Amino acid sequence: MNRFEFIEKCKSLSFEELHEIAEGQRRRAAGRIPPDVQQKFRSLDDVTVCQELNVETTWGTTHVYMIAPSAKTGMLRPVFVNVHGGGWSLDHTERDIYFCRRMAVRTGCLVVDIDYVLAPE
Repeated sequence: MNRFEFIEKCKSLSFEELHEIAEGQRRRAAGRIPPDVQQKFRSLDDVTVCQELNVETTWGTTHVYMIAPSAKTGMLRPVFVNVHGGGWSLDHTERDIYFCRRMAVRTGCLVVDIDYVLAPE
């Protein structure tokens, strides 16, 4: 089935049915990440702090992650804002958080990772 056929098929599905399809895709994708890569994603947990926020916007609730090196400097930090693209169907959180943790450690910045909000139909 190509993309256009899939979109046509989905028009008749309920939100719950679409959600189940997306969750199934995420479960299958999670099984394709090798254990050594999963371990690498967790490798900076001890040297960084990650705070998860839900921010209300005019488009709805937006996920925001604030990541900083765990070492206290007593000084203000520069801010790096990571706004990734939208349109993805597979979970990106682990990959993005790992990228942001690396940026925080390497630059000493507070990294703000802003998740995208789904556009209205």
